[in-house]
Amino acid sequence: MERTPYTFDSFVISERSRLAVATALDVVRNPKRAPNPLFLCGPTGSGKSHLLHAIEHALRSRHPRASILRISAQALIDLLIAAIRSDEVRAWRQSLAELDALLVDDFRFGAHQQYTQEAILVTLEELVSSGVQIVAASDAGPANRALMVQVGYPDADARVQIARNAALRHGVALSDNALRSLSKRIAGSPRRLQSAIVRMAAEAILSGPLA
Repeated sequence: MERTPYTFDSFVISERSRLAVATALDVVRNPKRAPNPLFLCGPTGSGKSHLLHAIEHALRSRHPRASILRISAQALIDLLIAAIRSDEVRAWRQSLAELDALLVDDFRFGAHQQYTQEAILVTLEELVSSGVQIVAASDAGPANRALMVQVGYPDADARVQIARNAALRHGVALSDNALRSLSKRIAGSPRRLQSAIVRMAAEAILSGPLA
């Protein structure tokens, strides 16, 4: 199984993501009773893709024989277009129906032609009817009966913990005061906070003594 740092254990939970994490865990622990389809919705960098990877990792650990596909929405659309051009849409959908779980990342409503988007949504509805668990990470949810859970940017305490984890991972020594100051100064997506830690690690390496 592919090793990934994006697990449930490494996800820093805040009040803005607690429900999303609990619902994502339900997909793993109760695959037949979990919400289906499930849309993880939130702004860029809020942790949607992390949770999608975490679901895949946990499903493969708990259900090693399960058939799971994690794919970007664009790659899924490219496969649909190829199936349309070769007149093999039905066969393509049947192959997807053999999955136990389909995890779709970066699903952006309104970003594609209406026909293509509708065709994808119809495909997802058919897969749900076939018993395939669907989880999608999206900037916004669809106007249907799917369950949507919000993944928001982490609160102050969670941001400090994210900075601490990144510093430990990259070997950057920072005091608690420095971590709090950094997490307060760099607002918005926690990816920016993690990038700042990476830059610190790179600068430390470049400024080190020459061999």
